[in-house]
Amino acid sequence: MCIEISEIIRSRRRTISIEIKEDARLVVRAPYRIPDEEIKAFIDKKNAWIGRCREEAMRRHLERPRREFAPGEELLYLGKCYKLRHEHGRHRALVLDDAFILSPDHAARAREFFVSWYKEEARSVIEKRAAFFASMASESYSGIKITSARRTWGSCSRRGTLNFSWRIIMAPIEVIDYVIAHEVAHLSEMNHSKRFWSKLEELFPGYKERKRWLRENGHLLTF
Repeated sequence: MCIEISEIIRSRRRTISIEIKEDARLVVRAPYRIPDEEIKAFIDKKNAWIGRCREEAMRRHLERPRREFAPGEELLYLGKCYKLRHEHGRHRALVLDDAFILSPDHAARAREFFVSWYKEEARSVIEKRAAFFASMASESYSGIKITSARRTWGSCSRRGTLNFSWRIIMAPIEVIDYVIAHEVAHLSEMNHSKRFWSKLEELFPGYKERKRWLRENGHLLTF
């Protein structure tokens, strides 16, 4: 099977790398001086692996929600689906009350209001859970930031700042706890060594199941 390369990006790097984009495009990064024939030979050796990865990427791409924010559409919050209703008479543009209720006057800006709402909820939930896990680990952090990252659920800076994508608030609470515990464990182990995974197991036994859930379902936690 011939593998089509969508883009070749050349730089001063020393090795060839492969990236499968979310829409299954194949991007190759390569050194300036490596000829196209050598890149093609490299791709040919990984033909089967690339094919499997692209099939999986395309499956996820097709499953990813396409948001129109129309009445009856379902959106996630803490792992549960809630239908969207348009309704007048609420004090806020968007509320959750057994369903997501959006004022029709703000329907044109629905995405903006949902992102703002999710960010507020993410901060509220994450701050409480981070304090819990940090106390359990006898660690302290310098602050919490809620980001708009699409591919990184959480990170820990060397200054002790914990960063979390607001999108994680769409996941079940136990998955959120896994992401938070993961970053709290990094406060003392800034790597993924055996000591780090042992630390995480102490903080959050059974984390592997939640990690697997996120790997398999994370593409659904998006707009």
